[in-house]
Amino acid sequence: MLPLSHDSGIIEFIRDAITIDQLRKKGSTLKAVLNTKSKQRNFLNSLVAYSLITYFLQVKDRHNGNIMIKNDGSLLHIDYGFFLTNMPGKGVEL
Repeated sequence: MLPLSHDSGIIEFIRDAITIDQLRKKGSTLKAVLNTKSKQRNFLNSLVAYSLITYFLQVKDRHNGNIMIKNDGSLLHIDYGFFLTNMPGKGVEL
């Protein structure tokens, strides 16, 4: 999301990706999605980076609806409402 003002922004569409929550609702598994070595390698590399970054930056609100897997196996986090504040929708109070 690209913020434009204190109460508006632009949302970016992520092609060829699915949330972990959607994946589970479809009855699919990570094993089915990560069906090649290159996808498994992309997943592993992005999972390590995701784990370290979210730990050091203390990103909150990590749940299956906010974690996506792209068709190439890459993992990414969406919805950074808790990253800047503990009260989503309230904005950052300085």
